[in-house]
Amino acid sequence: MKTLKVKVSDALMAKLEKLGQELDLPADELLARLAEERLAAQDLNEARDFEPIGFGLWRDRADMDDPSAWVRALRKSAWQRDRC
Repeated sequence: MKTLKVKVSDALMAKLEKLGQELDLPADELLARLAEERLAAQDLNEARDFEPIGFGLWRDRADMDDPSAWVRALRKSAWQRDRC
């Protein structure tokens, strides 16, 4: 295991110390765990390859030129009240 020496602002150190007290962890261990979690989350996001199948599926539809108008029209027809 390696040791890393970092400088942090007083404000960040205060936050680390406060959170460390709440979690009963020293600030340096808390910072190491936070970095580890962040890097693990980044690895997970990179592992999720984007599958382009279906991307742009509706691009050739004329009624999708203005999606908000399409939704308004759909809602209007679905929510139309019968008038007596």
